Amino acid sequence: LHVRSRRQRQMCKETGIECPRSGGAFYSFPKVQGLIERIGLKDDVEFSTYCLEKLSLAVVPGSAFGAPGYVRLSFATSMDNIKLSVEKLASI
Repeated sequence: LHVRSRRQRQMCKETGIECPRSGGAFYSFPKVQGLIERIGLKDDVEFSTYCLEKLSLAVVPGSAFGAPGYVRLSFATSMDNIKLSVEKLASI
């Protein structure tokens, strides 16, 4: 879990997303509002759709949890999948 959490933070740093520590969970709620604005999207729901349709990457809109401008990322997966996700987000 520690390695995945560290990798998650690296992913956020690479993409300019504000990513807090996960606190032991395998989810993280990074703030993506700046990225949403930079690529000209309306909100986190539109960003989640963009990620799914353009990057084949599933994220959950933070609005579903009362946190607009954020998304929920899960890193309960293999390191290879995390690395691929990092590369996809970094491509935005």
